[in-house]
Amino acid sequence: MNLEIRGLSYSYSLKIPVLRDIFFSARKGEITALVGQNGSGKSTLLKCINGIHTPRAGQVFFEGRDLLGCSMNERARIVSYVPQAIPGSLNMSVFDVVLMGRRPYIRWSVGRKDRAVVYETLEMLGLDGLTFRSYSELSGGQKQKVLIARALAQKPRLLIMDEPTSSLDLRHQLEILGQIRGFARSEQLCILLTAHDLNLVMNFADRMVMLKDGRISHRGRVDEILTTEAVRDVFEVETAVGIHQGARFIAPLILDNS
Repeated sequence: MNLEIRGLSYSYSLKIPVLRDIFFSARKGEITALVGQNGSGKSTLLKCINGIHTPRAGQVFFEGRDLLGCSMNERARIVSYVPQAIPGSLNMSVFDVVLMGRRPYIRWSVGRKDRAVVYETLEMLGLDGLTFRSYSELSGGQKQKVLIARALAQKPRLLIMDEPTSSLDLRHQLEILGQIRGFARSEQLCILLTAHDLNLVMNFADRMVMLKDGRISHRGRVDEILTTEAVRDVFEVETAVGIHQGARFIAPLILDNS
């Protein structure tokens, strides 16, 4: 396994534990999805892995290297992070937003290689036509793709994404998740993301970690652990899980209590 989380715990205060004794692993070339109810600790776990929060206990290893013991710049050459959104507005061009991903490599000034990486990444994501547009003028889907481009320009080996499709319509959700899965395969990236839409997770993720009250309740390959019993345990709803024309689906069962 490339990413290993060992006994990670976190609390915002001594009286409020958010994560408790988290153990799981993830592989290169795969997408691992974190799912659970709101407040289950998904986003907090991502921030602990990325060094935004300092865990109260536990270890985070990637390819045998202790990420929590790395300097900020060392970690930034291994891990990139895509937030749900950037607070406020960025009055910058798309090129400059993506160029921010090159910060771990820039010393005195932006070099030729940094510019080349930005142009290549924009072209790879089909954003080259927006290179000099203002980021603040873009649509929600375009902004999300620019944030992904910024993370990829960082040349990470571990890509962490917090609800990468939460504010997008179905078309852009499918497009972006398809691209993310393609990057996992072609670039051999280890991708860890949070998600709420279980139907999307079922069809794009390889592995899943299900959180409940700050603990792991289920983990493993998606096709093995995403069952009606697991959904009932974690989300407290009744569902049907099946396959239609090769696509997996999960549907809520509306119970008549009249």
